Amino acid sequence: MNQILNTRARLLKKVRKIKEPEEETERELRERRGQIDEQSSQAFDELIEEALKNDEIQEGANKAGVHDDFLRTRLKERASRIWEAAGSETEADNSLETSYEAPEQEFGNPEEERFRQRTYSRLLYVLGTILVISALVVIGFLLLLVFSC
Repeated sequence: MNQILNTRARLLKKVRKIKEPEEETERELRERRGQIDEQSSQAFDELIEEALKNDEIQEGANKAGVHDDFLRTRLKERASRIWEAAGSETEADNSLETSYEAPEQEFGNPEEERFRQRTYSRLLYVLGTILVISALVVIGFLLLLVFSC
């Protein structure tokens, strides 16, 4: 009976040890989410201010008779939809970029290929020049040896 109680007590300690890190992890996750929400809120506020400084937006707001404060509050109310739209735009841009990268990887970048060809041509030119000069030097020495005897 004591063994069963001791085993049960050990198992309970192990379960508590397992649950404690899970609770810590959940707590850390909530803290990080809070930090992300604060950061995204700050970033959104900065974007709103930047947008409100835009001449075209100011002109449109003035024509509509809308004040900056009204625009700020309406934009903050729709922040989640704006973030979703921005995310989907970014996703679309990334997929488009990926679709352009695939053929480039398959066929290679034409500019890089031209650069390689020019570099290769220059290398061959330099190598040929060195060989011709070397051959002329060897022929010159041979002629000196033949005519000096």
